[in-house]
Amino acid sequence: AEDDIDGGYSGLGHGDPTDAAAEEIAIILSFLRAQHPALLIRAIVGHGAAGDAALRYAVRYGAPGNIRKLVLVGAPHGNLEDAPTAEGNGTGSCWETLSLHGTADEQVPQLRAQLYHSRHRGGHAHTLRLLEGATHDFKGEETRVASTINDWLEGVRRLNADDRSAWGLESTAAGAAKPAPLMQFQADANSPTAASG
Repeated sequence: AEDDIDGGYSGLGHGDPTDAAAEEIAIILSFLRAQHPALLIRAIVGHGAAGDAALRYAVRYGAPGNIRKLVLVGAPHGNLEDAPTAEGNGTGSCWETLSLHGTADEQVPQLRAQLYHSRHRGGHAHTLRLLEGATHDFKGEETRVASTINDWLEGVRRLNADDRSAWGLESTAAGAAKPAPLMQFQADANSPTAASG
């Protein structure tokens, strides 16, 4: 009867849906590494509850292979204490984490992302980006979300015309995505400062 309730996942994660999802991430990544040894996975990106599963994966499994970056989009941030570190995985590697949250998110308050950031902002371990006016589903904000994630992953890289075309997004006259207006929390301050990215 329990299998009917949880779709047969009760064997994964010992009944905790977030643990089960984290274990599923581990299984998928293990399969991808086995099938494609040269594959470079730059980051794990999760939205909402999937973001919490990605965070739990990073805490539980460390940073195997070449993955060192975690992007939490509109995520509740678990119990706020979970933070992937080098100590737990024995690899000597650290995760860098980006939390991307909409200021108009009514499902997951932005305060959760801000509290997580205040607890884990030491060094370059955690970066918080708030997208002004974005809701939980980021509807209509695909370019700003992609631009913000790309900037964090690669610095100044923006979506090119081929990226926008493939995603069905309109292009700008100059052929580059417009910078994403956002709020950025500085590592040395508790208050947000306007930033363009």
